[in-house]
Amino acid sequence: MRFSKKTVFIFVVCLSVFGGGYGFIWKRASNELHQIVTRFTEDAQKNGFTIHYDTIYYTGFPFEIMAVLQNPHLKSNKVEQSDAFVEGNLILKTQIWRPQTLAIQTQGKVTYKLKIFPSQSPLDLNITAANVKGTKSLWGKDIVEFSSQNLSLKTSNEEVKLRELGFALNTNLEQSENEDPYTFNLFIDDLIWTVSQQFPLPNKIDHVYLEGSFNRMISLNEPTAALIAKDWYKNGGNLDCGKILLKWGSLNLEGNGAVSLDSNLQPLIAFSAKIGGLENLLTALVKGKFISPKTESIAKIALNLLKESDPEDHTRTYHSASISLQEGVLSLGPVDLLKFAPIRW
Repeated sequence: MRFSKKTVFIFVVCLSVFGGGYGFIWKRASNELHQIVTRFTEDAQKNGFTIHYDTIYYTGFPFEIMAVLQNPHLKSNKVEQSDAFVEGNLILKTQIWRPQTLAIQTQGKVTYKLKIFPSQSPLDLNITAANVKGTKSLWGKDIVEFSSQNLSLKTSNEEVKLRELGFALNTNLEQSENEDPYTFNLFIDDLIWTVSQQFPLPNKIDHVYLEGSFNRMISLNEPTAALIAKDWYKNGGNLDCGKILLKWGSLNLEGNGAVSLDSNLQPLIAFSAKIGGLENLLTALVKGKFISPKTESIAKIALNLLKESDPEDHTRTYHSASISLQEGVLSLGPVDLLKFAPIRW
């Protein structure tokens, strides 16, 4: 089949117009992404951060629009040391047509170093991670999602490793007075930490899941941890957990509750939970000399009254009990199990 010269000419002209128009749209989208990066940099500087990177370039034509920052470095000027940097590329990606979200991905090792409150028991924390991904909404409700793999958290004496971590935060400051403006969910898989050989419980938590809400952000503008905690307490800070799931060895927990601070800035916790494997936990606490055999016996007698059968599997049982922490005393149902030393902010 042969086409006339006129047909070919019209086709070439249409293709050129379409290609040029699409190229213009892509260029405009890259300019919008550049403005997003610029606004983020300016906002960070206003909040006491400085951002540096080797180079930045825009790519992805024709199907994507991406900003690639090579070896970015984010530093806080508010604390003695707070540095985050990527040994590689930080990729910011958004949609060409009416961008609604900003996707973030790293190529290379991510490191975060933090040192706070040097005059009062300084905390030195070093976090490394790989495959860090996230998204952030650009319009409407502020939604942030984050995930990472193979995290390592190190202090001078301890190390904690996480195979996978995921977090999502939804901010809606136009909520009604009866609703918290911040909702979240968090999951952790395979959390492992270093312990002594005498520690009676497994040093690996298989799975943690939390979802809930809170009424105010923690302010990091105060110079000490004590003032940060005091500010959160004075302003009615409260964390509501609508759902919590925990798998730790033979222990399975499902519940809900709330966390806040008392007038002495000590943690105040109240949960209702269904707990499987509780007997093994009590035995392990006795073995580790955290509780006495007498306390174990009293707890088992009292908690037997709270034992129920799983409606889906009558061979399995669990305990329906309250868990509370008040004035440093951890209670399970009517039994006081452990006494913790107060936090010295």
